[in-house]
Amino acid sequence: MEKAVIRIRRERETGLCNKREGEDEMVKKKIEREREEEVKEIEREGEYEEEKEIEREGEYEEEKEIAKERERERERERERLF
Repeated sequence: MEKAVIRIRRERETGLCNKREGEDEMVKKKIEREREEEVKEIEREGEYEEEKEIEREGEYEEEKEIAKERERERERERERLF
């Protein structure tokens, strides 16, 4: 215990304590930046999936319209034949 107290006093006197605190702060900031990047990546992936879903819905609607138009053409053809 006494050795730890002596070490801490020396670190404070020589400024090593401040250096260690600065390194800790740098590590904290680095971890925070990495987390922010992860969040941004997840958001980008979510936006991409959302865009793909909207695109799929649009294609589905187009296909429905095409199918309706074909059905109308068939009806017209039937009416013409009868």
